[in-house]
Amino acid sequence: MDNEVPQEEATSSENWRDSLPEDLRDNESLQKFTTIDGLAKSYVNAEQMIGKDKMVMPESESEWTEVYSRLGRPEESSGYVYDLPQESGKELMDAFSEKAHSVGLNQKQYQEIQDWYWDAFKSGEQNKLADQETQFVDAELALKQAWGEKFNANLTLANRVADEFGGEEFTDMLSQKGLDNDITMTKFLYNLAQKTGGETSLEGDKGNGALSPDQMQMQINDLMARPAYLNNTDPSHSTVVKQVQGLFSRLHTESSNG
Repeated sequence: MDNEVPQEEATSSENWRDSLPEDLRDNESLQKFTTIDGLAKSYVNAEQMIGKDKMVMPESESEWTEVYSRLGRPEESSGYVYDLPQESGKELMDAFSEKAHSVGLNQKQYQEIQDWYWDAFKSGEQNKLADQETQFVDAELALKQAWGEKFNANLTLANRVADEFGGEEFTDMLSQKGLDNDITMTKFLYNLAQKTGGETSLEGDKGNGALSPDQMQMQINDLMARPAYLNNTDPSHSTVVKQVQGLFSRLHTESSNG
């Protein structure tokens, strides 16, 4: 009689599920419990978790990959769909797609950030254009105040220098960088024109045709007073000398015809 196993202890054996109704006996959730003690402990732990944060954070890279996939991340960075406002931004968007994939963004998150970026980009471009317009107006006003009645003529001369010596590549660069409206650049080009003889070097006889004898004489005096004319080692010496000679020839012709 001492070796008889109590009924309660028997139900704690590995066959404890045999006493359950059939619909519970084969339930997959119960298969991992070999004893009633294990089931009881699991139940108590579950009760203690009620009302608490039950989020289990991934730890390994594979666990994170599984979470990202369940949240909607595409398998590859190329799986993101986006509308590109301009072709020049494709390289940037490809790089962004790679980063978005590495941090687990799904398509909705990706689209939201993309929309925000391009809205900010367009706003920045509009502000840039507005700033350039303001700079143009301010530069034009400052030059008009500095040059007075000679504003149009001086500005034309500065533009001719850019076209003549820089060419299309140079003028395109000025435009792209906003320097075509820059007062310092405009003054530099005008001063360069003056250093190289102004109208005479850019337009030859065409430029001199609009000059009166007195104006030509004033230009001759100006050229002859420059260091480049007086110093024969100056790189611009021969150019300035030719300009002076051309003006003298033109002046002589005008005087003879007069």
